[in-house]
Amino acid sequence: MSYVTNSGVGRGLLYLGEYGNIPFDLRLNQDTSSKLYRAVSTNFSEAADRAKQAQKEEVENANDKSNYPIPERPWDKVGESA
Repeated sequence: MSYVTNSGVGRGLLYLGEYGNIPFDLRLNQDTSSKLYRAVSTNFSEAADRAKQAQKEEVENANDKSNYPIPERPWDKVGESA
């Protein structure tokens, strides 16, 4: 196995013990919005970036008051005619 070096991203060998080695080539379009790419990618910096972006969006959504309806308060109706 020492002769297998410098394989490209998405390519390599799967070692299956007594069954031998299986070469694979799983090069994908690196569109980070693709569900398949996100599922199989081992690029941890991309995963960290996605997590930071999701957290940032969550904070922005929490600060957006339009997402939360203003509850009706009974004392606001004091003096109104029915």
